[in-house]
Amino acid sequence: MTEKQDKMNVIRSNTTSLARVSRIIVLTLTTTAFALTGCDQAKRVYSSLMGAPSDEVGVSHNEETVVEVGTYTLKPETVELTRELIGRTRASNTAEVRPQVNGIVLERLFEEGTLVKKDQVLYHIDDNVYRANYEKAQARYDNLALIKDRYFALKEKEATSEQSYEEALYNWKIAGAELDLAKLDLDYCQIKAPISGRIGLSEITVGALVTTGQPTALTTVQQVDPIYVDMNPSVRTLLETVSLDSEDLTETKAEFFMGAKAELILEEGWKYPFEGKVTLIDNRIQEDLGALTIRAEFPNPEQIMIPGMFVRVFLTEGTRENALLIPQQALFRTPAGDPYVWVVGEDSTVGQRSVVSNRILGNMALIDSGLKAGERVVVEGVQHLALGAKVSAKEITDLPNTTTLEPALTETLKESSKSPVAEAAEHVAPSAPQNQATPTEPQNQTAEPAQTDGK
Repeated sequence: MTEKQDKMNVIRSNTTSLARVSRIIVLTLTTTAFALTGCDQAKRVYSSLMGAPSDEVGVSHNEETVVEVGTYTLKPETVELTRELIGRTRASNTAEVRPQVNGIVLERLFEEGTLVKKDQVLYHIDDNVYRANYEKAQARYDNLALIKDRYFALKEKEATSEQSYEEALYNWKIAGAELDLAKLDLDYCQIKAPISGRIGLSEITVGALVTTGQPTALTTVQQVDPIYVDMNPSVRTLLETVSLDSEDLTETKAEFFMGAKAELILEEGWKYPFEGKVTLIDNRIQEDLGALTIRAEFPNPEQIMIPGMFVRVFLTEGTRENALLIPQQALFRTPAGDPYVWVVGEDSTVGQRSVVSNRILGNMALIDSGLKAGERVVVEGVQHLALGAKVSAKEITDLPNTTTLEPALTETLKESSKSPVAEAAEHVAPSAPQNQATPTEPQNQTAEPAQTDGK
């Protein structure tokens, strides 16, 4: 029995030592975590291991963490509503240059790609044959004019019949018409610009034979001042425009966008320096696209715009009174795509609020419903929020409110930067993105917005 008791004592001693070692390891790890992070959880573990209540180590069970956030207070504003469309530039007038007579091209009298004036000579065709024909017609005309005058004098003296005089008069008129045709053929040897504009590449060279009615034009002249921009909005876009609330919206002067102010943004965010207006709305829908053609006209005195360019067009639909706007960074979306915001209540706690927002104006989102004037939405510090959390709100006063195209584009204007097309175009930053990405969900944050009394 003595030997058995000795074995049991050894086992108890080893067990006690192992427990002490384990407790020392846990205590060491907990103390290290507390020293590195200082978190309340580590303090509670430490106090429980040491057998002391939480209050003895400075931790209160009722203490709440206050999150600092930046807010934006909603206030009613008068805003100008714009709609962005994609358009393509086209010349206001285009003329193909074609020969009116047959012949060999002797000279090309223009520089390709330059501006030409109306009736400026572009090509010179060999005119030797046409000049000889003109001189022949001129001689015949002069001869018949003398015969006509002679018969007229004889008729006055009643020395010839009336019929003879009329035949001489008829032949003289025929010779005059032939002379005019010969003069036209001779003039057509000088091929002139039909309109003023920018001339393109020459499709023929000196020494080439040209003929009337040939399928290939010699060159093309395009008038680009003013220049047209054609857009093809869908029928849905047009219906959305005319279905806006007439009580809050002062609509444009004519139906849809007719007469509306238009502004352009070129590639890489270059702002076109001249404003235009809508001058044409087509009378039929394109069946293959389900879209309607809208045309805006822009002045182009510096020839900045050239036909065929894709541009962003901002059309003014009207103005809305008492509109509520929030910064885009305050608008979030659930996984289902429904928009919501974080709202700070009167008790300094935050909650989620479902909203309706169908339009972005510059860097601001237009709120159709879900919020009211005077409420505060969270702009900064959202990543640390949870439903019902206490916050310390600080109003953000330096947020730019760029609700129209002009301020939004000129906010980051670089005066020293000029467009590669022409120095008259100003380089500005592109507008803000249309949709804000869903932020990383904090702990205790639900995907669906919570219902609040303020909705």
